[in-house]
Amino acid sequence: MRIVLAFMLILFTMFCLADSKLELAVNIVNRFCESDLKGARLSSDGYDDINDLVVSSDGEPGWDTLMITNSFRVVSSVLEKDNAIVLVEYTFWGQASSLGVEEISSTEIYKFELVRDEYGKWKIKYIPPFPRVSKNKTSEITGYKFKQ
Repeated sequence: MRIVLAFMLILFTMFCLADSKLELAVNIVNRFCESDLKGARLSSDGYDDINDLVVSSDGEPGWDTLMITNSFRVVSSVLEKDNAIVLVEYTFWGQASSLGVEEISSTEIYKFELVRDEYGKWKIKYIPPFPRVSKNKTSEITGYKFKQ
């Protein structure tokens, strides 16, 4: 009976550790998405907010289009060996570019892959294309007035 109880305790402990590791990865993705909504990827100064969340932001192009984002939510997360996979559903109002602001409602699922750095901290391996910013931030930088 003690062996069965000890085995169950070990399984429970492993499950809790895996769950807390996954929760940390999900928190990193949520912090990235919140920073992106606020415009972190629109200027080099904004990258200070996300540099500790990603493997590298070097080489990201200067975007000429941004996605106007209504919302995002984590729809699933899983540990795969030494990686974490976090799926985020984005709901877009539209996009803004040098051509102006255009309403193009859409939804997209983006797969965030996270790896551990040399200190064991989760980092986002690849970030989504195009900054994903809020309507408020879009209004601030473009002057566009969204209908309430």
